[in-house]
Amino acid sequence: MGAYIYYRTADIEEADRAWDILQEIEENRLFLDKGWGVGVTNQEDIDWAKKERPDMVDFMIKEQGKGEYKVSGWDTEEELGIDFESFLERLTVIFEKINMEIEMKYLYGSCAFGGSYFSKSQIDRITNEGELFSNR
Repeated sequence: MGAYIYYRTADIEEADRAWDILQEIEENRLFLDKGWGVGVTNQEDIDWAKKERPDMVDFMIKEQGKGEYKVSGWDTEEELGIDFESFLERLTVIFEKINMEIEMKYLYGSCAFGGSYFSKSQIDRITNEGELFSNR
């Protein structure tokens, strides 16, 4: 269990581009290096499944362009050397930056948006004042 942000590209055809952009966002690089990076399922994941896990190919295709990020349960001081508030702010900036490049949608019911993690201001910044919320 945990608190997650669920998100997706508005256009599934943008999945590979979204992944490329997320790898270039400076604030995401530290997370990627530690295995905590923000990402989306893309063609690379589908190709991996075809080689390594043929039973997952259909699932990966269905998930293309989608992502989920676990916000809770990290020892950010130990793992990243930053406090939890700085961690949340860095995530906010990552999502803001991807939003500038690609139209993203964020699941309205994501438990990380419930008020115990991100501030109202951060949620507004991530979702462009709620315009990027989706119910699916």
